[in-house]
Amino acid sequence: MLGVMVDGRDLRLAHLGWHGGEIVIHSLESVTLAHRLGRIKPVKTPLTTAPEPENKDVFGLEDPGLPPADEFGETETEEVDLSGALINVFSKYPLNKVRLAVNVPEGQTTFFNFENDFNLKGAKLLKRLREEISPLVGGSLDSAILDHFRSKSGEVTAVVCEGNIPLIDELLEIKNFLPGGAPLYGLVGSNELALVNLVRANYDLPAEEITAVVYLGCDFSRVIILKGDHPLSFVQTIREGYTSPQVCHTLFSKILLEQEEAGLPEINRILL
Repeated sequence: MLGVMVDGRDLRLAHLGWHGGEIVIHSLESVTLAHRLGRIKPVKTPLTTAPEPENKDVFGLEDPGLPPADEFGETETEEVDLSGALINVFSKYPLNKVRLAVNVPEGQTTFFNFENDFNLKGAKLLKRLREEISPLVGGSLDSAILDHFRSKSGEVTAVVCEGNIPLIDELLEIKNFLPGGAPLYGLVGSNELALVNLVRANYDLPAEEITAVVYLGCDFSRVIILKGDHPLSFVQTIREGYTSPQVCHTLFSKILLEQEEAGLPEINRILL
């Protein structure tokens, strides 16, 4: 298994194996890319429907979606640099023998809590969850990735991931340049869910105690409130990361606000 996490411009990889009934770490790697994944790529088509105005757009009436013509060369260079960096990184690994596990970018994941599993399992439970969640998001979930997990007490948390994943799109673009061809994927998951599972695996949380789990990334942060081992709430994504000088103050304020709104008597621990 090759675990890949994208956080801002940082790309972190963990090559894992299984030997003698134990997980073996073959290698760990961290790479800082020159540019972020998922940048908006302009359509490089000349405009022929109208002549270029002589004066600048003082009143902001032009469509800002396209950059000036002289910026296209820079954009092409950025794309080449990014593709080359990804080829250099992923060519080191036997992609024809491993499965990739990648994270969903922040802002593309939404969480929904349910008191029980409706006495359903498998595909029937997923179908019911889609039916329950669709009215809440105001549309169909046919194109979204839907996953879920249960607590020991029977509650269900549904995880909805919407939109394309930039890393997967980029790897598809360069698949012909990789020694193993297009990689196979074994897992697509969110940072928050991985963090919750990590906490559950390493801490024995009493059923009635409240824990605030803080995820701190490059550009985004999140607070997850647990009661026992089950999430009570996933606080709305905070658009501040570890580069922000105010992020600790913002996170602490979010924890206090969530405690007040949820009527929690006491937060027993904070895990960062």
